[in-house]
Amino acid sequence: MSKFFEYGRDYSVGQTSASSLPAGNAGPVDYKQDYLSNNEIDMGQKFKPFDLEAAKAGAPVMTRDGRPARILAFDLKAEGFPIVAAVKTPDGKYEAIQTYTESGEYNYVVAKHDNDLVMALVKHRAWVNVHKIGSQYVLTSNFATEESAVQQGQNSDTYITTVSIDWEE
Repeated sequence: MSKFFEYGRDYSVGQTSASSLPAGNAGPVDYKQDYLSNNEIDMGQKFKPFDLEAAKAGAPVMTRDGRPARILAFDLKAEGFPIVAAVKTPDGKYEAIQTYTESGEYNYVVAKHDNDLVMALVKHRAWVNVHKIGSQYVLTSNFATEESAVQQGQNSDTYITTVSIDWEE
């Protein structure tokens, strides 16, 4: 497990997503993290354009209309359609095998087809501490759990409270 350290905080990839680290922390993004901890895949209508390299790294993929997709292969010997994915049927009971272009297109005829692949947004949650320093209120660091934030905050005379923050990326 990779570890990152900042402001005395231990970030372990696999427990905390590298993408949830504060800006400026360079490090590999582990898309095989446990999304059941702080992060959950947003399978709603929000998405980012398909990114072949991120998909190869295991980032969550879905169809434009919001159905989960699992990439099975990136190298199918089929002219123009090398990506093979198992896509949930509209009723969610089964998966159908579909092929895609390298840019995630379902076909060349219809631009922006409901079956096109897109990158799912991932919801993140972290906890930050509020401190009063002079007349200013300052948010410090971020923590994977509320308990760890409170524990760290209570070690400071300037600690006021701990609050959660949520974002998608």
